[in-house]
Amino acid sequence: MGEAAAFRDQLMDWVYDKANGTSTEIVPIMEFAESVGLDLDGAYTLLWYCRDEGLLSDKGSGMGNPCGILTAYGIADVRERRLRERRRRRADPALRAQACRSGLLNWFYRQRTAQVHMPITEEFGKDEGSLWEDLRFTDVEIQDAAEYLSARGLIRGLEVAELRGPVRAEITADGIDCATDWEGNVADYLRNQKGYGPTINH
Repeated sequence: MGEAAAFRDQLMDWVYDKANGTSTEIVPIMEFAESVGLDLDGAYTLLWYCRDEGLLSDKGSGMGNPCGILTAYGIADVRERRLRERRRRRADPALRAQACRSGLLNWFYRQRTAQVHMPITEEFGKDEGSLWEDLRFTDVEIQDAAEYLSARGLIRGLEVAELRGPVRAEITADGIDCATDWEGNVADYLRNQKGYGPTINH
């Protein structure tokens, strides 16, 4: 039971997504079980564990085809767990900083493609891209992100003494590479630029 039970939350998330959060869909779970290294017996063990916890019904299961149906308790369990995770992410300043940098860079790229010359940085705060985990980035977070992107050469623009980062800016060629080739993921792009690939010794 121990090995199968370790996949409880993963299975519940998987069934929840497959069933679109409803209790009307019969979801075969063998595909999930195989993806985590469980055989047929392990799949049934995991299914029955979730059934005994009141999370899933095993009605609809056939010989060699374990299936789960979300119960009302199972739906509430997944939603509560995801809500706790969202709250944790919201409260993590490092995650918010990363998301703000990427969101702001992508916004500058969209401004470029829309032929907006030197857009005002704070306007990003009105864009839907400034909404992360259902919470908008603050002016301070946006200024910090602009300062960081400028220091890394991904944007360049006009700065004033009263604010951090450029108040008006445009995306640079490096910033465009990040937006188009790395989907705006600033952390991954910069990590790649530092050459964290394999070292070849001659």
